[in-house]
Amino acid sequence: MAQRDKQIFPFPTLDLDFTQIETFLNLCRAAKVRYGLGAKPPFQKAVPGRDYTKIDCSGFVREALRRASVTPLGFPDGSVRQREWIVSKGFKRSSVEAARLHDDAIRIAFLRPQDSASKVGHVVLVRNGLTYESHGGVGPNSRGWFGTGWQAHALVYVLTAPR
Repeated sequence: MAQRDKQIFPFPTLDLDFTQIETFLNLCRAAKVRYGLGAKPPFQKAVPGRDYTKIDCSGFVREALRRASVTPLGFPDGSVRQREWIVSKGFKRSSVEAARLHDDAIRIAFLRPQDSASKVGHVVLVRNGLTYESHGGVGPNSRGWFGTGWQAHALVYVLTAPR
């Protein structure tokens, strides 16, 4: 399935500026923003460390996508609602393996609550084998996408076409 992502892309995509996702992650790290279950930025483009000090996974992904989007997004909060939004818009289903590719595509991966030992869902952005996320015990962070552990159970979708 990983090779299919490289075909002509007849699926919806988002016009995203990836540098804005990296910038947002770095702002959160510099401000020492931590993870907080249910914690969201209080408004769009709120300043990390000043307007909020905690953020959960769906709040991080929502804010990262809003900052990176060239056009306004009505992207919701909550990993379950976010996945429903992605599916309803017709984004291409991808694979855990494809998320490891270094093809510059931005993907979004969801761990459903029923697939999690804690029964709490998770959502991350993935690009070139790295996650962009906020997770327990750390907060906003980037780590390798190896497709093992919880990642092996994730549902992956393509947000921007591979190059």
